[in-house]
Amino acid sequence: MARRPTIRDVAELAGVHPGTASRALDPRRESTALWLTEAANALWRRARTGDITIDEAAERFSELLNAPVASLAMEPYLDRALKLAMEIDHPVYDCVYLALALHHDTHLVTADRRFASVSGISLMTDRVRLLPS
Repeated sequence: MARRPTIRDVAELAGVHPGTASRALDPRRESTALWLTEAANALWRRARTGDITIDEAAERFSELLNAPVASLAMEPYLDRALKLAMEIDHPVYDCVYLALALHHDTHLVTADRRFASVSGISLMTDRVRLLPS
């Protein structure tokens, strides 16, 4: 099976650095179907706190809607995600991305420092790539 890169934190990308999401994504990117919901929530939070305007949030979300990311169903990965969550003591919804990366023998990309650090505690160190700030 060919290595298939996985992206996790497009929500963080969209919320922190305008235009970064499309530059960070290419047609080989995959994520769980949850990524757009997470992205929308991150943008809502940034707009709510005044970090970005409502128009900027809408523009960034539109950019993400057009990003070349294949959205995959989560159900096939939930059992492994639950086991990973228990192992690294981290929420299941993040571990779904890690389970997806492990299933496809690839890595995930995240801006979530806490997730990257707890993933590094286990044997997952080479599977999680932290985005530079």
